[in-house]
Amino acid sequence: MLRCMTARLPPMSLAGIEPVIPVMPTKQDAVEAINARYVPKEGSDPREEPAGDGPVQFHHHQQQQSSNVGSDSGSGTPTPTLGSPGILAAEPLFLQIDENDTDPHVNFSRATALGILYRILTRKPLASPSEPNAIPRTWLSKCIDSYLKTFHARWPICHAPVINEATDSVQVIATIVIIESWLHGDVKLKDQILRIHECLVKQFYRELNECDMDPTQPWPADLYQLSLLNVVFAFETGKDSVIRQSRMLFSLLVSALRMNGCFQEDAIETQRLTHYPGDFRPWIFGTTERWKRIATCAFKVDTYLSILYGQPPLLRRAELELGLTSTFAMWNSYGIMVFFDRCRSEPWTRGNYNMSQLDVRKPEEVPSGILPEDIQLCLLGLWNDIWSLKKETAVNPDIAALKKADLYHKLCLALDQLDTIVAESRKPLVVGGYTATILKSYLGGESSRSPNWRQDVTSRLDSCIHNIRPLLLLLIIHLHADIRRMRELYLCPNPPLQMDPSAASRAWQQNMLAVQEWALSPDGRTAVVASLQVWVAYKSSLLMDPSQPAYCFDPIFYMALSAAATVLWAWTMNDEACVCDPAIPKSDIAHIGMHLQPDIQSWIRGGSGSGISFWGQPVCRCHVASNVADWAETLAVAGKTWEIAADDASMFRGTWLNV
Repeated sequence: MLRCMTARLPPMSLAGIEPVIPVMPTKQDAVEAINARYVPKEGSDPREEPAGDGPVQFHHHQQQQSSNVGSDSGSGTPTPTLGSPGILAAEPLFLQIDENDTDPHVNFSRATALGILYRILTRKPLASPSEPNAIPRTWLSKCIDSYLKTFHARWPICHAPVINEATDSVQVIATIVIIESWLHGDVKLKDQILRIHECLVKQFYRELNECDMDPTQPWPADLYQLSLLNVVFAFETGKDSVIRQSRMLFSLLVSALRMNGCFQEDAIETQRLTHYPGDFRPWIFGTTERWKRIATCAFKVDTYLSILYGQPPLLRRAELELGLTSTFAMWNSYGIMVFFDRCRSEPWTRGNYNMSQLDVRKPEEVPSGILPEDIQLCLLGLWNDIWSLKKETAVNPDIAALKKADLYHKLCLALDQLDTIVAESRKPLVVGGYTATILKSYLGGESSRSPNWRQDVTSRLDSCIHNIRPLLLLLIIHLHADIRRMRELYLCPNPPLQMDPSAASRAWQQNMLAVQEWALSPDGRTAVVASLQVWVAYKSSLLMDPSQPAYCFDPIFYMALSAAATVLWAWTMNDEACVCDPAIPKSDIAHIGMHLQPDIQSWIRGGSGSGISFWGQPVCRCHVASNVADWAETLAVAGKTWEIAADDASMFRGTWLNV
C-alpha cells in the first residue's frame, strides 16, 4: 500500500512495558526510505505493496515492538500502524494472509473471511485441519478498496493512506471487513457480522474502562479510532438493539476524549511534541490531523443519534477548540510525492480558524473560502440550538419565536452557500481562485494533471453536497414540526384515531389539537415545503447515477425521508382544503430552494386562497397516499442496509396505506 507518512501511528505499550518514544529519522533519511518503498511505479495500483517472500504473512505487532524494546542500538524506528498493540489483549492475535493467491477473482467468500476473523477474535481453535485459516491478500485488498470508496467517503475517521492489510491489527481488519460486508454482502451474513461487531464493542468498552488517564502518557489514538468506527457502524446498520449497545461505548469514548483534552489544540500539540516528536511535515500532519477527524466524526454521529432518538446531544460545537480539518485531497494523499505536490495548493490557513467560530452568516471569514464540510459542521452545531429551543418554547414563547426565526435564517443561508459552491465548481478554473480551491480540495486518487480529473472531482463534490442537503432539510423540518408527537399520534400500534373521542385520553386530545393548530400555521406550511424538497433532493441525487445502490446514500437521507412522510401525512390529514381544482392558483415545488421564492413565501405566510403542487400534482389529502407510497417503497429498499428505514416503511404501509 502506498504511504504519505514517514511512519504510521506509534504503537502503545503492552502491560508491564514502558512506552517507546520513536527515534525520528532525519528528513533526508525519511524521504529516501519512503521513496524506495512507497513511490508507485507507473501504472501501478496506488494501494499496492510488494508481495512478501513467504506464502503466509502474519500480523506481528507484538513481536515487532518487543524487538524494538530490546534493541539498544537506537537506530531502529518502529513501524507503527493504524492498529497498534495498545488495542490488543495481553495475548497477541494473529491473522494469516495468503500471499500466494494472486488471482483477483479468487473464489473466496465473505462468509469464510468473517468466520476466520470471529474465530481469531474469540480465540477459538480450528475445528478441523481442513478449515480455512488464511485470508487471500488480493481478496482483502479489494475489500479495503471497497470500504474506502463508500464508507470512508462519509466517515473519514482513519487515514486511508496508512491502512495496510498486511500489518494492521486483527481488530482493524475485522472492523473494515464487517463494514464492507454489511454494505455489500448478502443479508444472510448479518448474524455473522453482528457477532464480530458485538465482540469488538465489548473489547473496546473494557479497554476504555481500563485506560490510564495519566496526562504524561500517550493517548490511545487507535483505540479511540476503532471505538468510533464501531459506533458509526452500529448507526449505519439502523438496527435499534445494536445502536443502543454501541451508545454506551460512545458515551465512554466522549468522556475519555474530554478528560484527555482531545478537543483542544494546545493539548494535541503538547501530546505531539512529547510523544511523537519530529519535524518531517507528513509525520506532523498525520499525528495532528487524526484528532480533528476523530472530533468531527464523533460530533457528526452524536448529532445523528440525537436526532434519531430525540435525546440531547453529548457534544457541543463550542467545545471543539480545534482548527478546521484539512481538505479531502490532503487527507487522502497516497504517496509521498503526491503529498508534497498537494501541499502547494492546500489552504493550510484553514488550520488557524477555529471550528467553534464557524458561522454561516460570515462565510467570508473562513480562510480560502468555505467548503461543504464546514457548512455541515455548522449544521451539526445548529441541531443543539434547535433541540434546546423546543424545550424553551413552552417556557417563553415570545423569545423562542425570535430564536426560531434566526435559526431558520441561518439554515436558508446554509442552503444558499451549498448552491453557491455548486455554481462555483462549474466556472472556468483560475489559478488561486475560489473555484480552484474547491476543486483541488476534492482530488482523490486522480491527479490534477490527468485529462478527466475535473469530472471525477466534480462528481465527488456533488456527492458530498447531496449528503449534506438532507441534513439541512431535516433540521428545517424539526425546527417547524414536532415529529415525535406526530409519530405517536399516527403510527402507534392501535391508532387512537379509530377510538371514540370520549374514550381518548386527555393527553392525546391535547396532542391532536396541537397538531391541528400546527397544520394551519406558517410552521406547518414551512415544514411541508421542506418535506417535499427532501424528495426532490433524493431524486436529484439519483440523477447523478440512477443505478447507485441504497448504501451509497448517507442514512441521514432516510431519516429525512421518514420525517418528511410523517409531516406530509399529518399536514394533509388536518388541512381540509382541497386544491385539485385547476382554477385554484398553485405554486409548484420542483427543486430545492423553492421556499425562498416569493410565491412560496406568500403561501407560507397566508395559505388561504391558494395552494402548492409537487411536480405538477396538487398537494392535498386526495394525493397524499400516492406520495407516501413512493417514499415508503424507497425506505423499504434502503432497509437492506439501514434497518430502521424498513421498519418505518412497514409502519407507513400498515397504518396509513393499509397494505
